[in-house]
Amino acid sequence: MNNFNKIALVSRNNVSNPSFAKVMKTAEAIFERNGCATVTLALPPNDSAESKQLLEESVKDCDLIIIFGGDGTFLGIARKACHLDIPFLGINLGRLGFLTDIRETELEESLIHILKGEYKTEDRELIRVKIPGKFDSFALNDVVIHQRSISRMIELDVFVDDKYLTSYWADGVIFATPTGSTAYALSSGGPLVYPSLSAVLVVPISPHTFSHRPIVLPTNLKIKVALKESVRHAVSVSCDGQVVFDFDKGDELELISNASKITLVHPENYNYFEILRAKLNWGHHPERER
Repeated sequence: MNNFNKIALVSRNNVSNPSFAKVMKTAEAIFERNGCATVTLALPPNDSAESKQLLEESVKDCDLIIIFGGDGTFLGIARKACHLDIPFLGINLGRLGFLTDIRETELEESLIHILKGEYKTEDRELIRVKIPGKFDSFALNDVVIHQRSISRMIELDVFVDDKYLTSYWADGVIFATPTGSTAYALSSGGPLVYPSLSAVLVVPISPHTFSHRPIVLPTNLKIKVALKESVRHAVSVSCDGQVVFDFDKGDELELISNASKITLVHPENYNYFEILRAKLNWGHHPERER
């Protein structure tokens, strides 16, 4: 049974690879042959109000948003549309493909199965980050606090439900969702967390004190962060590595996990552990492959 009568095909408008247009045209033809209306949209890679408005107006009557590109493209578009309550499907035209799990070679077969109702869905949580009166945004992967100068460390205090947790002296701190546990947090020593779990990871980046280990918190707790008075250099906060804003002394940064959710549509044979093995090169034995 086809639950998708109108489908949005979305990519970024700064893509120069001609194969993107070819793949999107192929998908459009598949849907037309199966009686589905489509709308095609190329968005700028920024989070401007104009870009968000264009996306909202273009997909408001759609039942599914299909994102063509890599994980970075998926993060940017999903962040803009996380409040629309429309499911997402990713077509991997990038490199890793943790979020965009249909390859170009599987396109027609996978889309036809999905139109037949042969798919599974999965909810993913986002973190909301705000400095009251200054900034307010969401992140699907992570929120990272870091120095702009690569030769300086930062000092900051972290509070959980208004209770003091600890003070970090480090290159930065990552606050990651389970979805983001395979990204920057993993490179900084954080754990892998199954993506449908409700949790937030706090992962220091190269902390001065070795005992500062990553910590996993439940999402019903509110996290606040403040810079120490000793900080003398500019500090930034980034959402998914794409949206960056200033974090100044005297600001109180608030992190609200599980503030929003998106629904992902996967092929029926989707296997998260298989993706981990493939993308992280687990179980690879060169000796056995000779």
